[in-house]
Amino acid sequence: MAQEEGFQSYCIIDPLPSDVGDFDDSQREIVDISDVLLSSDEGEVDLRDGDDDEIDQFFNYLSSENVSDNSSPSVSGVGQGAVSDDDDSGEFVNYCENQESPSFMEPDPQLAEVIKFLREWSAENSTALVALSKLAKGLKQTHPVCFYNLPVDGRTIMGTYVRKLDVKKVPPGEYIHTGIQEQLEFAASLIPEDVNSFGLIINIDGVKIYKHTKSSLYVILMTIPTCKSLKGKVFPVGLYYGRGKPGRMDLFLKPFIEEMIKLLTNDLCIDQKIIKVMLLGFCCDTPARSEILETAGHSGFHSCFRCTTKGKSVSTKMSRGATQGQKKKQGRGSKRVFLDLDAPARDDLTFRNKWYPKHQPAKRPLTPLVQIPGLHFPRSFICDSMHLVFIGVTRALLASLFLAGPYMLKPSLRLQVQRKLEECIHFIPSDFQRKPADIRNVGGCKATESRLYLMYLGPVILKNSLDKERYIHFMELSIAIRIYHHASFCADDGTRKFAGELLRHFVWRYPQLYGEINVSHNVHTLQHLPDDIEWFKDSIPDFTLSDISAWAPENFNQVFRRFTRGYSKTLQQNIRRLGELFQTDFWRNKYKKTSAVSEVQFENEHKSGPLLISLKGQQFKKASFPNFQLCVNQADSTCGTESGDVIVVSNFVSDAITKEKFVVGKKFELKSEFFNEPLPESKRLGIYKVARLSSKVDKWPVSSITSKFIRLPYVKDETIPQQFQQKQFVVLPILHSEAGPTTS
Repeated sequence: MAQEEGFQSYCIIDPLPSDVGDFDDSQREIVDISDVLLSSDEGEVDLRDGDDDEIDQFFNYLSSENVSDNSSPSVSGVGQGAVSDDDDSGEFVNYCENQESPSFMEPDPQLAEVIKFLREWSAENSTALVALSKLAKGLKQTHPVCFYNLPVDGRTIMGTYVRKLDVKKVPPGEYIHTGIQEQLEFAASLIPEDVNSFGLIINIDGVKIYKHTKSSLYVILMTIPTCKSLKGKVFPVGLYYGRGKPGRMDLFLKPFIEEMIKLLTNDLCIDQKIIKVMLLGFCCDTPARSEILETAGHSGFHSCFRCTTKGKSVSTKMSRGATQGQKKKQGRGSKRVFLDLDAPARDDLTFRNKWYPKHQPAKRPLTPLVQIPGLHFPRSFICDSMHLVFIGVTRALLASLFLAGPYMLKPSLRLQVQRKLEECIHFIPSDFQRKPADIRNVGGCKATESRLYLMYLGPVILKNSLDKERYIHFMELSIAIRIYHHASFCADDGTRKFAGELLRHFVWRYPQLYGEINVSHNVHTLQHLPDDIEWFKDSIPDFTLSDISAWAPENFNQVFRRFTRGYSKTLQQNIRRLGELFQTDFWRNKYKKTSAVSEVQFENEHKSGPLLISLKGQQFKKASFPNFQLCVNQADSTCGTESGDVIVVSNFVSDAITKEKFVVGKKFELKSEFFNEPLPESKRLGIYKVARLSSKVDKWPVSSITSKFIRLPYVKDETIPQQFQQKQFVVLPILHSEAGPTTS
């Protein structure tokens, strides 16, 4: 990738009109400094290839008395340009007139800071180059002396790569390969620790840029979960854009495969250090995986890529009490279901030899990925939990309960769940960017909302509203996924085995509780998720299910939507914007490890208390811990301590004498188990039912705070008025964090 100073390799060429006194900044052109051409009405002067007479003529022209300082042509490295004679700077011009004007080629440190600020500001706010150019031109016209050398073209400020891109034809579109090695070198510059290997996971997915066209962007993205500092960081490897998906996967994947083979067989050398490159696997949704593997799609009879089960068609018009004869009906109103749980697993050798004729159709070629050494088919192709668990299974399950179908809850129970949800909304922390407000919208909820329902809201709002059998069934999925999102649980063999048994039992019970018609490809594939946990747990430090999911790549795809301006040259736009973005300090700082420093940081000072008599000092509203943030507002104030106390924080204090940092708040005096099925003790997962908040304010050192909780109101019996009920809450540890709290 281009380094921070990369933009200095380009320059602005000011034209040399016959009437030197009049020229327009719009005539400027960005070129590479190694190919400097100075244009005039009479032709072009090439300083690199021109003959001696032309060069002498050019410099004689510069030294002539007819050329004034303000109208001199400029060859600017860090954005020098001409100043218009009729600039009106207002009151500020009086100050500028008293300052010494910078010489023509004299470097200006302050101007370099201005350019750097404009670059960072533009990158952070996704500012269009046209808007940036207008801003720079306005600054220069308003304050001509201070911004004498400021470039007026946004491409110069951003260091835009202006040379011709290496575009490869991949019918029906085009492809540009940004390179794996360049991204790895950029990644190595971000990490503080020494590493001797990079383990890569590749994500391939389509990105819909425009709403009303069939054209779309297909991207190859890379993550490096084996390096703790780079977890969750995404690096683009290749981009395709065309009217539809790539017609030939071998052409689309060819540059990626060739470079990957080279890196796997020849170790990477960065800063005189050898780094081994390993390809751990591919993380894609089901349609993308079937495309790159050249296998049957998810609606096929033999679509499971992990086992040899055969699906069957079930009529979508079947009722709950359908007869066996009705179940055999097929046709337009049929759906593919997968009921076999004990089918033999697919193996690597058989797949490479294309001996699965139903799974690998004869009309489709063998996937070109077999050329990459070390891949295991199908173990190296991950069951992506984001699409499989949260979008696929959880959303479908909730839709069957609240939207339509024979298994939908009756209206009174749906209303009861909605009231519980409305009470919980105000307690959802800022770690969750999407806060669902209506249970009737579950059919179209995003993956983050489905995760919130499955792991946090669902266990609370569905209790006492679902019948016991279906509630325990829901909790089997919730507990298993919660275990897989906790590094300590994933490292324990017994806990992992228990989670796998819960998932297999969940899949086995699904047709009994929700009918065979709802046992979709996603529900069937859920039983293969434990295999991925076992396969990758030893390859990735502090392993959790999030390390092998598509959360980070899907979030990165938003960048491409922000980059695209208009329909022209979409692929080239995105490549050039990526080049600008990755060389800014804003993006580098965003990608650098926000390290887990041992010292907790306090923010937002105030003086409103509460304080203890024995504790005086500076007060703050917000505290940043290594893995989470706490705040004194209602939603972000609940946390747990080493001793097991559940605290509601009301202040953060730095002792005036000892400088020791404390959390000030109140603890819940009553704490009990929230559930005892299917896990005998909910406290093993850190989940409690709490009540009776202490009236006494106490303090705890920040070193004793171990976790942040989501605190949700819990009503056991809605027939009793709330004023006669003891106020109870359910607290659940937050296993991930997407954002920080605010004090507003």
